[in-house]
Amino acid sequence: MQKKRNTAIFIDGENIPAKKAAIIMSEAKKRGVIDSAKVYGLQRDMATRQWSKIAKSMDIMKDIRLC
Repeated sequence: MQKKRNTAIFIDGENIPAKKAAIIMSEAKKRGVIDSAKVYGLQRDMATRQWSKIAKSMDIMKDIRLC
């Protein structure tokens, strides 16, 4: 049995749609224990704003960096 590694996720909120959040988190959990998940993007970008809404419903994804 292979030991699972700690995993950090950094998402480009402007180029990755928020509707992919569940898939991203699911795949990351298969590869290891998620220590942190962060989304980066511009506040004025509509796609990034969608990430803010999604992140509120996910326990691990609390850190949204909007510029």
